[in-house]
Amino acid sequence: MIEIYVGATQNNLTNMGGWGVVLIDEEGQVNRYKGCEEGATPQAMILRAAIEGLAKTEQGCEAKIFSKNQYLVLGINDSRQRRVNRKLWDELEELLSKRHVQSEYIARHRWLGEAQILAKEATGS
Repeated sequence: MIEIYVGATQNNLTNMGGWGVVLIDEEGQVNRYKGCEEGATPQAMILRAAIEGLAKTEQGCEAKIFSKNQYLVLGINDSRQRRVNRKLWDELEELLSKRHVQSEYIARHRWLGEAQILAKEATGS
């Protein structure tokens, strides 16, 4: 199973939202990704992190997304929670529909912390 750890942040000084992903493939290879968008909220960025992480996986794979963001975890598990950021949710749903994905809320983890650091680096924090 592929493990995807996602983090997001917002830098109010630069008005940039950032996302970070640590993806661990089935062989244990660790890959890191990050990016930012001007004016993006942390909620939008956590969705972008999940999208970017899943986009790096093959269709039909088994993956688990780990996050400390309940907005993401609840939204993946219950589509009724997807009230805002519809375009991003639609993009994520397209990826979810072609993979076997579970999501799990975790408050702390080494890779989760690293994903958060990547998100901060992306915004220049």
